[in-house]
Amino acid sequence: MYNAVLSAQNLVFRFARSGASGSNIHGNVIKEQKIESNADIHYFSTGTNAKADTTVLEESLFYRGEKIIDTAEIMLPGPHNLQNVCAAVIAAKLFDISTDDIVKVLKTFAGVEHRMENVGSIAGITFINDSKATNVDSVCYALRSVKTNLYLIAGGRDKDSDFRPLIRYGKDNIKSIIAIGEAKDKLFQTLGNNYPVLFADSLEEAVGKSFELATPGDTIMLSPGCASFDMFENFEHRGRAFKNAVADLKNGKNKNETINQK
Repeated sequence: MYNAVLSAQNLVFRFARSGASGSNIHGNVIKEQKIESNADIHYFSTGTNAKADTTVLEESLFYRGEKIIDTAEIMLPGPHNLQNVCAAVIAAKLFDISTDDIVKVLKTFAGVEHRMENVGSIAGITFINDSKATNVDSVCYALRSVKTNLYLIAGGRDKDSDFRPLIRYGKDNIKSIIAIGEAKDKLFQTLGNNYPVLFADSLEEAVGKSFELATPGDTIMLSPGCASFDMFENFEHRGRAFKNAVADLKNGKNKNETINQK
């Protein structure tokens, strides 16, 4: 990661969180790179930080005082993606991309595969593939992005993680956790006093159990917080397996049939 940051010779971004004095995780590397390359540093904030090139004020995103877009119109969900958008707008403006073109992309870009990927709905229940979330921090960001009742599929190969932050970030929407893989016992031990934790022996079984529990308006999300190597080749393989399980529900079963087969 250090070398990857140092290779960015032309544009360097530093995140200035509104109301906080800290820089992002690469702050020290950025300072070294500025000395070495004399690159300009551009600031972004999801608040109204006076040093920032992009800011968010009254639910609208601005670039140096110019309104770009209302945040409700941005297709990518979640506060972490709003940070990404703020940085991307700076990059686009530095390359003289028009505001109209920026807005078109922000209204239509749905993100990358396996990262908060909406894979459709069945019987009013939304399915999200967040297989790329291989650590607890990523799961917490995902939880902040979902506003509905949530059935969380989590687990896999533990990275010696502390799952306790899920208590704080999931308290408003997690209805149940369906635990898979080698970490399922640890998930139960850590979170079982806060949420119902069910076990599943496969991802397909986890999708089926979640679907049985959910009601219209709810969300089922795969956001494992673990590595995939106990059950899959990689997180992409795990994400495809989740999408295949959802497709099986769409193609062969409705919710009542699934419940009747329990």
